[in-house]
Amino acid sequence: MTYARFDTSWIETGLIKRKSNYSPVVCFETGDPARLLQLKHYLLRHPDYGKADSIFVYDEWEGLGRLGLRGEEIVTTPYRKEAGSSVLSRKLGEDATRLATLKAALKEVDKPLKTSRSVFIIQNISDNREHETGLRAALKSWAIDPLVIANGSTVFIVTPAVERILDDFTRELSVVITVDPSSREERQRLVESVARELEVPLAEEQVTELVIATAGLNLHQLESILLETYYTEKAFDIGRIKALKSELVKKSGVLEVTDPRSSFADIGGYEVIKDFVRRYIINVLSRPDRARRIGVPLPRGLLLFGPPGTGKSLFANALASEINLPFIHLVTENIYSKWLGESGHRMRDALRLVDKMSPAVVFIDEIDRFGKRGRVGDSAGEETSRVFSQFLEWLGRPERESIIVGTTNVPSLLDEAFLRAGRLDYKIPFL
Repeated sequence: MTYARFDTSWIETGLIKRKSNYSPVVCFETGDPARLLQLKHYLLRHPDYGKADSIFVYDEWEGLGRLGLRGEEIVTTPYRKEAGSSVLSRKLGEDATRLATLKAALKEVDKPLKTSRSVFIIQNISDNREHETGLRAALKSWAIDPLVIANGSTVFIVTPAVERILDDFTRELSVVITVDPSSREERQRLVESVARELEVPLAEEQVTELVIATAGLNLHQLESILLETYYTEKAFDIGRIKALKSELVKKSGVLEVTDPRSSFADIGGYEVIKDFVRRYIINVLSRPDRARRIGVPLPRGLLLFGPPGTGKSLFANALASEINLPFIHLVTENIYSKWLGESGHRMRDALRLVDKMSPAVVFIDEIDRFGKRGRVGDSAGEETSRVFSQFLEWLGRPERESIIVGTTNVPSLLDEAFLRAGRLDYKIPFL
């Protein structure tokens, strides 16, 4: 599968920023191998970047190499230099060695970046041990170096986690662009392309169903799921595809996405609550344009409170079924990490994925416990406070399309910030 013809606006934005002299260091935040391949195709065929004196690429596993085209195929040739240099490692023959360490690669490309029009792509860097690599120091230097800027050289970083690579100061000196996993149009194009290659007939409504069901997946994940489903079912079975997507999302440890398993018909009693929810929540959400026209605000969230075992979680699942939306469980206790900054990274990634899968019902069990980890003044407490503030900011965004359903056994313990307008609009007792 070639991804060269998919949306390239994220690449073009980065190149415009570079051309406008914001910074010669451009960081694309994505973990999708398809996006990395797309970037390489774009640069190699670009009228300016494709004519660069050198296009270097560094990979933790492969070391330093040169990027080029052989027909339509992208090829990476290992970079070799005469033996004897103190920065070399991994001998390849008697008279040449490969630059395997990032520190060695940074030193080697420094001169070409400053003396010619060169491109340097740093990919698949999972972590940055600054004392070993000097990556941030090099990026800071290149970002403000007049020779790098004047020669039109550019350093591209492709990473799934900017925070693990760049500190705040280095980020200020760089152009950082977050790449969407996939757009609706891209998913449709990919589904149709794979179906055509495998000779799987799909009606228009089947394509639409697949496109909606795979929201939130990146291009590589989508293609892999389609192929696995075909090789096991000899068709694009929607149930199998949803199950595989659920497995992928669950790997994060923070989100679980499923189709609702129950409905209001499965819940005995609570007729008054069911009638209230149908009238003021389901009816409004089913006709949002009419609600906006007459000035009725769209429901943004519900708080279900009451003793344990009264059916709050079951009701949340049934609500998703009644609205016909995916059911996403945000497992808040798995957000926190012992590593500083990792919790914020997990929360941001989780919320970004929720936005991509929305509209959906997002379920948070025992929401009163969220943000209650650590003590004020210690590192755990400060990290918890930052993550909690991050979540509250997202919760209050006007553009949020997900419906939040939180449960609590003791509503008096709930942080008052949850109860502000536009967050948890309805408080429903379960007794």
